[in-house]
Amino acid sequence: MLSARDVDIGQNTIEVGLSSRRAFWLTAALAFFIACVMFIPPLIADGGMLTLHGDFDEQQIAFNMHSNDLIKSGRWGWDWSVDLGSSFVGAFGFYTLGSPFFWLSALFPANVFPYIVGWLYILKYVAAALAAFIFVKHYVRKRETAMIVSLLYAFSGFSQINLLFYHFHEVIALFPLLLWSLDRLVLDKKRGFFALIVGLSAILNYFFFVGEVLFVILYFLFRHMPTLKREAKLGKTLLACVVEGVSGVLLAGILLLPSFLLVVRNPRTTGAPFSLTNIVFPLSRYLALLKGLSLPAETMAGQAAFIQHDFSSNALYLPLFGPALLYPTRKGEALWLKRLLLVCLLIALVPFLNSAFYGFTQQYYARWFYMPLLLMAILTGKHLERLTKRALYRGFAISIGLLVFLAIVAHFLQPAVNMKHFRPDRLWLLILIATVGLLISFLILVPGKLRMKEKSSLLLVAVVLFSAVTGTLGVQLLRHDRASKAIQDDKYFEYKARVAGTDAVPAGADNMRFMLNRQVTNLPTMIDSASINSFISTISPSLFSFYEAIGNRRYVSTNVYAYTEPLLAALSVDRVLTRHADVARTLRRFPSLKHAGNWQADIETMQHFNLPHAVPLGFTHTHYLPKSQFINQPVEKRHQLLLQALIVEDSDLPLVEKILTPLPESSLSDDNWLAAATTRREQSPQTFTRDRSGFEAIYELEQESVAWYSVPHEPGWRAFLNDQEVPIIDSLSLMAIHLPEGKSSVRFTYETPGLKIGSILSVVGLIACISLLFINRKNKKKAS
Repeated sequence: MLSARDVDIGQNTIEVGLSSRRAFWLTAALAFFIACVMFIPPLIADGGMLTLHGDFDEQQIAFNMHSNDLIKSGRWGWDWSVDLGSSFVGAFGFYTLGSPFFWLSALFPANVFPYIVGWLYILKYVAAALAAFIFVKHYVRKRETAMIVSLLYAFSGFSQINLLFYHFHEVIALFPLLLWSLDRLVLDKKRGFFALIVGLSAILNYFFFVGEVLFVILYFLFRHMPTLKREAKLGKTLLACVVEGVSGVLLAGILLLPSFLLVVRNPRTTGAPFSLTNIVFPLSRYLALLKGLSLPAETMAGQAAFIQHDFSSNALYLPLFGPALLYPTRKGEALWLKRLLLVCLLIALVPFLNSAFYGFTQQYYARWFYMPLLLMAILTGKHLERLTKRALYRGFAISIGLLVFLAIVAHFLQPAVNMKHFRPDRLWLLILIATVGLLISFLILVPGKLRMKEKSSLLLVAVVLFSAVTGTLGVQLLRHDRASKAIQDDKYFEYKARVAGTDAVPAGADNMRFMLNRQVTNLPTMIDSASINSFISTISPSLFSFYEAIGNRRYVSTNVYAYTEPLLAALSVDRVLTRHADVARTLRRFPSLKHAGNWQADIETMQHFNLPHAVPLGFTHTHYLPKSQFINQPVEKRHQLLLQALIVEDSDLPLVEKILTPLPESSLSDDNWLAAATTRREQSPQTFTRDRSGFEAIYELEQESVAWYSVPHEPGWRAFLNDQEVPIIDSLSLMAIHLPEGKSSVRFTYETPGLKIGSILSVVGLIACISLLFINRKNKKKAS
C-alpha cells in the first residue's frame, strides 16, 4: 500500500532502480564536482583567495570579516564603521547574521575568510542540490531524473547570475526544504518540520522571506487546496499550517523583529504609486526576461543586450535544456504545476504583481525567480519521463525559434527597443552555448535505439558537463569584467585581507573619522575604523534623510564625490586617503589638505592627507537655523551652515529658542566657514571616548549651548547628562542635546530596538517547535 510520501500529484511512484540513499550521495558528489570546476581555477589564480567582481569583492568579503570581528569582540550594538554609524544587527541581519555559512566561517579567524569563501560557495551549491533532491524525488518516477532536476535547480541561471551576491545562495539552498516540509505536514501529518524550516528561512534572510511567504501561499492554493476541499480536510489542515507558520516566525524573532523595525523605515522599501508603469514594463524589460529564460546567465554589470546594467537577478535558464521541455505536455498531467507556473508568468510580466514579492518596492527585482525555477525544473523532469516524439519536436522547435528571435531583435531592431548597449560577441557566445545544449539533449532524447535508462544516464552526464560549462562561464565573465579595471576592483586585496590594513589608515582619535576618496568602498568595515564611507543598503534609515537634506542623496553608497571641505570638517573627517592616480583630483577638491605620508601596498601606493580644519565630534552651537531656511540654500552653503548653526525642524524650534540665538542674516551670505570651524573646535568636548554600548564626552563650557553629534538619531539611543536622562534633539536626523554652562558629563547608550522582545519571541517559538516535534514523535509511536 502506498503512503503519501510515495505519491505525487500525478499518482506516480519512484520506480525501483538506483536506491534513494545512493542517489542522494551521488547528487552531492556531482554537485561538488561541478562547483569545483567552477571555483578551483580562480582559487588557484588568486593564490587561494576567491575574488570575482563588484559587490562580491566590495561587500561580501568585507561584511563577513567585519561581522566575524564584532561578534567575537562582543560589539553587536552600535557599529561605528558603517557610514556615520548604524545598528550592527540592522546593518548585517540581511547580509550575514542569519546565515549558517557565516557562523561556520566564524569558526575561523576573520582574516581567513577570503581563503575559505570559495569552499563555502562550493558547499552552498552542494546544499542546494541535496535540498532540491529531497523535495523533487516525490514528484518524478526515477531517481536518475530526480538527480537531473536537482542539478538543474542548483546550477540554474539564477544561481549563476547571482554569484555577485554570496548571501543569496543559502536562500536558494534552503527553499526546496520549505516546500518539502509543507508537503510533509499536509500529506503525511508530520508536525514541527514546517515550523522549523519557516523559522530558518525567516532568520536566513528577511528580504527573501517576504516573497517566500507569498509563494508558499500560492503553492498551497494550487498544490493542496483542491484535494483538501474534496476530502473535507481544508479547515483542519489550514489551521495546522498557520500554527506552524506562526511558530516558525516566532522562532526567528531574535533577528526578524530588530530587522523589521529598521527596514520598515528605510526609504528603499517605499511602495510605488499606482500608475501605467505598474501595469506594463518597457519593451526592453520583456526582451530581457525572454533572454533570461532562453540563454545562460552572464554578468549583471555588463549585459550583452537589451539592458546594459541589470542588477535585478533576471535569469530563468535551466542548463542544457533551457525552456525546451516546458512546452511538451499531456492534458491533465501535472495540472497544478502548470497552472502555478502560468500564474508565476503573469506575475513576472506585470510590474505591480512582480513587486508584491518585495513589499511593492519601486525598485524592479526578479529575485524571486528561484522559486518558480524549482517548479520549472520539476516539470522538465516529468516531461523527460513521458516525452512523445511530437512533443519533443515541438518543444525544441519553439526554443530554437526563441534563440533566432533574440538574435534578430538584438542585431536589427536596436532602435525600436532603444538598445544603447550591445555586445554582439558575448550575445553570439551565449546563443551558441544554448544551441549546443539544445542539440545535445535533442540527440539523446530523439527516438532511436537507446533505452530510457541509457538516455537517463547520458542526460545526467550531459547536465553535469553543461552545468560545469555555464557555471565556469559565469565565474570567468565576472573576472573578465573585473580585469578591465583591476585597480578599482582589487582594492581590498592590496591589503592582503587586512594584514597590513592598520598601516594604511593611521589611527585617529575616537572623535575623528577618515575618508577614502572613492564612493564605492567598504574599507572602513574591513579595518573596523570610523569613517564616512560605506557601500551598503542597510544603513541607519535616519541617514537617508540627512543626506537628502544636505544635497547628497544616497542610494546604496555614500556620495563622497559631492562632499566639500566644510562638510568634511563638520563630519569630523581629519584624515583623507587616496590612490596615487587620484591625488591631483583630490587636491583640487580639497585644497586645504596637508600631505602626511604614503603607504605602499601590493598593487599601488595609498597617499595619506590630513585636513587641518576638521572639528571633533560633539562640538557645540550657540546659534540655530530653521530647517525650512536651511534647505532653501545652495548645497555648498548648506555644508558650511552645519558649522555655523544647529539646524532644527521648524516644529522643534521651541526646544532651542530659549537656549540658542537665531543665526544672523549676514551669516547666510558669509562664506568664511574656516572661522566657524575654528570656533567649533574651541567649543568641542575636552574628552570623547567610544565603547561597545555608545560614547561619553566631558565638556567645560562658558555658556549654555547645544552639542551636535553627527551620529544618526535612531530609536534605541538614550542620552544622560550628569547621570540624568535628557531628551535628544533631532537635527537633520542626527542627534543633539542641551548642555548647561560649566562642566558636564555626557553619556549616550544604544540598545538595539526589538532585540530583547525578539529574543523572548524566539524562546516562545522554540518551545512551540519542540512541542510540535514531540507531538509528531508521539503520533509516530502510536501509529507504529
